[in-house]
Amino acid sequence: VIASHITNLRLIDPPSFASIPKWPNIPMTLLVSYIFGLCLALVVIYIVEYFDDVIKSVDTLPKDMGCPFLGQLPAAHMGDLPIVYQDPRSDYAEAIHALRTNLSFLCLSGDRKLLLLTSSNAEEGKSTVSINLAITYAQTGKRVLLIDADIRNPSLYKYLARPKDAVGISNTLINEIDFYDVVQKSILGIVGFDYLPGG
Repeated sequence: VIASHITNLRLIDPPSFASIPKWPNIPMTLLVSYIFGLCLALVVIYIVEYFDDVIKSVDTLPKDMGCPFLGQLPAAHMGDLPIVYQDPRSDYAEAIHALRTNLSFLCLSGDRKLLLLTSSNAEEGKSTVSINLAITYAQTGKRVLLIDADIRNPSLYKYLARPKDAVGISNTLINEIDFYDVVQKSILGIVGFDYLPGG
């Protein structure tokens, strides 16, 4: 038996193809993707800026910290003697003078006679700033007592040409010697610049 290939199907209209595809609609897809990407980028930027607590410049420091900006010191390495004593016309010495002036203006509103310089880590410049600032105050005629309160590891003696094993604040704290007997007067020949070693 031979199979028959005759069917009752007829072609009424030939199929037609659209000039543009129904899906995907490329221009609309690109537009939606562009808008979505732009919105996503704006959200990410907002979140990053909102949680960013890094101080990027000294201009934003007073606003970020809620305190006045007193000055910016250039990087410096102190040799055997203080910078303002060895090179009084250096950039660092000028910056220290500006810091002293700003501190003086800040203290005009009260009778403040004590200044504490500290930091959270070692090697951040406490000794360098404190010695140079103390000398600039003494050079203006003020009486200055520089106290090396780091009893465990005193370091100011190195920059003031003083012996390491001098009696100091630790000896007065255990009542070995009177406070006024350990204060070293007119350090580096600067009248009014006194020094209390760590001991």
